[in-house]
Amino acid sequence: MYTPRQIVVPVDFSEPSRAAARRALGLAQAFDTPLHLVHSLQYPDIGSYWEFNLPPKAWETTREQARAALLQLENELTEEGVSVSSQLAETDPVSAIEAAVDQHRSNLIVMGTHGHSGLKHAVLGSVAERTLRAVNCPTLAVKESEADARRPLQRILYATDFSIHSKRAALLTSGLAQKLGARVDVLHVLMLPSSAVGPYGIPPSDEVVQQLRESARALLDEATLLFSNSDLSVESHLHQGLPSEVLAREAERLEADLIVMGTRGNTGLKHVFLGSVTERTLRTAPCSVLTTKDGDPI
Repeated sequence: MYTPRQIVVPVDFSEPSRAAARRALGLAQAFDTPLHLVHSLQYPDIGSYWEFNLPPKAWETTREQARAALLQLENELTEEGVSVSSQLAETDPVSAIEAAVDQHRSNLIVMGTHGHSGLKHAVLGSVAERTLRAVNCPTLAVKESEADARRPLQRILYATDFSIHSKRAALLTSGLAQKLGARVDVLHVLMLPSSAVGPYGIPPSDEVVQQLRESARALLDEATLLFSNSDLSVESHLHQGLPSEVLAREAERLEADLIVMGTRGNTGLKHVFLGSVTERTLRTAPCSVLTTKDGDPI
């Protein structure tokens, strides 16, 4: 059964970051797992824009303030009865997270997401999304408030496309649900392939759609059997549409606390042109999202 060995928690002292720390604390308590906090502090490269650099004393003050804030959060979490360590890394956030995961042999990252969209997202990107792509570790992107993160996870929506990536996500779902006593909803979204629609936009016949649905239902039943050896409450759902849209809609309808899904980890041009169902889900989902990909330690 999946069990977090050590949870890496990137923090920037924002509200989303504090919510992530609170969710990580609950998981650490449930699994008796240590936490490792990491804060990335990068020297601002402003010399290329203006004729001056940040004074050394000002930078040292900034460093000391970050250390103090990190120690304060570490003490807060330690008082809750878990083992906590912390690290101030003077590098970019993703590199700092990756180094912490490798150093502590972690198999879970819990981090907040600021939910940037539109132009701001296109220019700045998302540390959560870049971590998801670059770091080999299951990543829980926390989208809830700090108050909500204090409540236990009671309902998990497991999204499957029947791939090996989804089977890895099933291991995470089962491990979390069994330990936390959460209910599991197994969801597959049927998206009609372009070959079925045809080059002129002719919709498939009802017979073809029915055959596709029957095939998907059979595979969905098999996916649901992955949880048959447990005493979990499990229900399956088959819907048709765009995966990220259906996932967001169903998560809201079912009042899910968490979506768990596998990701294929596309990079480069393939990622640019095709995008990622996982990342679109991360932006639109009404709840937190846990993802895993090939190479992630489980």
